[in-house]
Amino acid sequence: MIPEKGRLLELETRKKIYSLIKNRPGIYLRELERETGFTIGQLTYHLSILVKADLVKEETAGRFKRFYPLGLNVYERKILSLLRQPNLRRIIILVLENKRITNKDLSKKISLSPATISWHIQNLKNANLIHNETRGNETYYSLVDEDEIIKVLIAYRESFLDKIVDEFIKTWDN
Repeated sequence: MIPEKGRLLELETRKKIYSLIKNRPGIYLRELERETGFTIGQLTYHLSILVKADLVKEETAGRFKRFYPLGLNVYERKILSLLRQPNLRRIIILVLENKRITNKDLSKKISLSPATISWHIQNLKNANLIHNETRGNETYYSLVDEDEIIKVLIAYRESFLDKIVDEFIKTWDN
């Protein structure tokens, strides 16, 4: 039997886990393990209680289990899941800064091979976050919903612990 929601968070262990999820939505299991110092067994036990009590949402993205506080819609969770991946976050921010950008330009700015950039772009396309437009021999990438991505970046900027995000937000605010 699961105690009432308010009482679940009286236990310091659960409170610590819930607080991390609330402050860093989209955090995955291994990050929780590192941040809390708890074993996977402990985490799994307490996370299952938080999920059953509808305090936390669990989603599997590829090989990662990610955890979110309730209240985020599916699209916001998808954006956060992608932004939690450093290379995808760098690509998204570069596209935001440039409005339209080619694979070649992304490759130069991020120092990843064009094939790696293409692989990441395909992941963003599959998530309906990015689309392309071909003009002549060049393919330009732009974001489908810049406003929503910026909203999520601003709302959770502190959770990324990333200079790139901070610099983008400073520039965008000006």
